[in-house]
Amino acid sequence: MVKLDLYLAGRSRNSMRALHNLKEWLAQYGGEGVELRVIDVLEHPDRALDEGVLVTPTVIRREPDPIRIVVGTLDLPDDVTVLLEQGAPSA
Repeated sequence: MVKLDLYLAGRSRNSMRALHNLKEWLAQYGGEGVELRVIDVLEHPDRALDEGVLVTPTVIRREPDPIRIVVGTLDLPDDVTVLLEQGAPSA
């Protein structure tokens, strides 16, 4: 199971673009075995600060280890590949 947290700032253009792109990529990858939580930092600023999220949009992969973070609108396939890869990063 891949667990992703997407931190957005309301319905800003970049936030909506990141959400759209992530959903599109997940649909292309099949989206099975992915749990996506969307956190609006305008509604939950304390949660973003606790997680160290200072820029939106930001996606944090919680599971599996290692934790991975991607900042931006997820326009590039490599951004999503990093989130969905299993195991340790390559050297």
